[in-house]
Amino acid sequence: MTGGYARAMSARLRILAVAVSGLVLVLAAGCTHPATPSPSPTPAGTTVATNGVRATTPSTFTTLDPARARTSGDATLIANVYQTMLAVAAGATQPDPDLAEACKFSSPTVYSCRIRDKEAWSDGTPITTEQVKASYQRLLRGPLAWAELTAIVSSVQVVDEHSVSFTMHTYDALLPYLLATPRAAVVRVGTGARTGAATDPAAYLGSGPYVVTRFAPDSQIVLSRNETYAGRTTARNDQVAITVVHEATASASATEAAAAVAADTADLAFGELATVPVPGTAAAAKRVTVTSAPGRTVHLLVLRMPAGARAHAIHDAIARTVDRRAVATAVQTSAGVPQTSVVPADVLNHVDAFDETFGTAPDLIGAKAALDVAKVKAPVPLTLWCATGTTCSTALHRVADQLDASKLFTASLKIASAAAIARRARAGDLDGWLASVTPAYPDADAYLVPVFAGGSTSVVAGSGFTSAVLVADLKRSRQAAVPATRTDLLAGIQRDGALSGPVLPLFQDRSTVVSRSGVTGIPAGFDLAGIQRFWSIRPPG
Repeated sequence: MTGGYARAMSARLRILAVAVSGLVLVLAAGCTHPATPSPSPTPAGTTVATNGVRATTPSTFTTLDPARARTSGDATLIANVYQTMLAVAAGATQPDPDLAEACKFSSPTVYSCRIRDKEAWSDGTPITTEQVKASYQRLLRGPLAWAELTAIVSSVQVVDEHSVSFTMHTYDALLPYLLATPRAAVVRVGTGARTGAATDPAAYLGSGPYVVTRFAPDSQIVLSRNETYAGRTTARNDQVAITVVHEATASASATEAAAAVAADTADLAFGELATVPVPGTAAAAKRVTVTSAPGRTVHLLVLRMPAGARAHAIHDAIARTVDRRAVATAVQTSAGVPQTSVVPADVLNHVDAFDETFGTAPDLIGAKAALDVAKVKAPVPLTLWCATGTTCSTALHRVADQLDASKLFTASLKIASAAAIARRARAGDLDGWLASVTPAYPDADAYLVPVFAGGSTSVVAGSGFTSAVLVADLKRSRQAAVPATRTDLLAGIQRDGALSGPVLPLFQDRSTVVSRSGVTGIPAGFDLAGIQRFWSIRPPG
């Protein structure tokens, strides 16, 4: 990690202690304010170790099998129990060795990794390269095959007792990033897994800092220190007891999770927290800290943009009219920091493409000029669509108000189900709608492909936008073996996409943890995927 990036990341982390008439506000992806539920204590019969952390979360947990992981809760659990060949550490932007001692491209189509000495499974048995190969084979063949990996890797070989190699169809710069994701965690699958028991801790062995000693995904999960762990970090606690809170709504679950911290029945709350009040006395509020950092999901306004000067002029005028900073502040998920590209600022190879193209502040003179040149008569009618029960309404209400105030547009907002919006968007019936990109791997490519590459993963289907040039440049960026060449290509894609693409980036989710005073190490556990690494956390006392 470079010193410059570390300083930038530290500047973006915001540690907030808010005490207002006994209310602590948890700032994250917002919903409505529910009735205040009572905080839940640690479940009866559970003993938390002396150096243990009591955690609570509204996250959903479904599996102990990395290959089956789908939710953010799954990813958090896997990141703490298993090792990946490479990992992106908190504050870093590129993968470094984790289970591996070192990895390198030994040829243009072969990526080789040497396993660290003395690495062992949580039962104490040594990790063999045959077992590592078997773990990856599950992702290349059969029902658990991972499309992103199979598109790059044709096979995995055992080189010797210390090393494995990945043979690629062709050189691809993304492979190290895929190997750093929770889904690519190295696992030893036991006999219980063959019967489909993806929730049995005895069936899935890892080599990470913790072992799962209880897995009741609807109530409680307990992680205990892995005494055989031989990795690169050291756990600052002996146990993490996670109480899972699932109420009638997501906001009610988040409220209860955070309320447990205010009530001193939990040391921290993490996961999908919402903009909700946390009940408690003013004294309790002063004992609570909110720590946040940029998350991984980016939200974009998608505009219908068929070929032709009219559509491009409307996009240009909207981009010059909307104050993205005001939208981000209204939504309260980026602490007032807007998105200046489809790629977040925390991700390697980000450039401020939209600020460079359209300016940092609204430019109504430029917006009117764009419409005038294309002979588009103002005001332009525009209907924006939001999915029910999301932060979309707050964001697009602000966008619509700004467009109306400019006198260049008459904007209205409509609410419908996510399924109805997706159906109508793909049919080309909508003027604009909010879409989200949550990357499968921590690289700029994972944000750009869903927007500019088309295909089944596209979030702009129905916009009418296509670009053979951007598709070709994305392919070239993955095949660029020289980092500087790849950097230039990714920067060009962002700039060209800002000018010609169908989206306007609005705001970014953020990772948020609510903790009791005295809990330390939370910022050091944040990573680009929004995952909380528990090993950095020290409980109070």
